[in-house]
Amino acid sequence: MVSLLSLILLWTAHGLPLQNDEDVALAERQIVRTMDRDGLERCMRDIAGFSLAMQCRIDAEGRGRDCQVLNPTAATRRRDRVFQCMASQMRFHYADGAPAEGELVQFRLGGQTLLGDGEYARARNAQRQQP
Repeated sequence: MVSLLSLILLWTAHGLPLQNDEDVALAERQIVRTMDRDGLERCMRDIAGFSLAMQCRIDAEGRGRDCQVLNPTAATRRRDRVFQCMASQMRFHYADGAPAEGELVQFRLGGQTLLGDGEYARARNAQRQQP
């Protein structure tokens, strides 16, 4: 009994907290994001490169709803449909697998298409010609 008590005291003395029911419950409530990478690539289409932060409210299926770009710029507003499409390809759930329904999540989106120099120039020219 004395050795078990000293082991517990040694464990907590070094700043390592004991695992209790609250810690276990908190670990189970961590939100995990999964993505459909093929779907994300289809959404990206001809975007050459970007990085932005988004925020969504999670529905009962784990999908983001009412998503919005945080700190939008003119460029992100023009591509809002693309970013909404990308956000729809993600699912948010707790570590135990339950959808994170009702949670407000923030995440980063970033991407770089793999276009050659000629393809990149054609894509940029096509973007400029669109209204």
